[in-house]
Amino acid sequence: MSDAYAQFETRCASLKRKHSELAKGYTAKLDSDGLITLVPLRRRSYLTTRLILGSVVGFMIFKSVTIALVGTVTYQERIDALAAGTDFEKAAAWLMQADPVASKLAGVIAPYLP
Repeated sequence: MSDAYAQFETRCASLKRKHSELAKGYTAKLDSDGLITLVPLRRRSYLTTRLILGSVVGFMIFKSVTIALVGTVTYQERIDALAAGTDFEKAAAWLMQADPVASKLAGVIAPYLP
């Protein structure tokens, strides 16, 4: 008798878990045999690899355009002045320093900028 009760409790726990998942959102799927089943919606992460990669690429393009417009010497002078400031400005100077990728990209896009 206790084995039947344990199976019953397992089924109840499974139904409660499924109910709580479906309460957060669901979609109806039609199986190949014609049975309509409810499937919980997948949770989507807002911080995806695509978002992070897009941010990094956008930041590199921003640095490259800035280097191309201002010039490498003037850009480095401004970064040096920024590095002499507060802790926040030092962090910004570290992020904005001219790296090889940004410098190479600036050389490529410089002829196309005014």
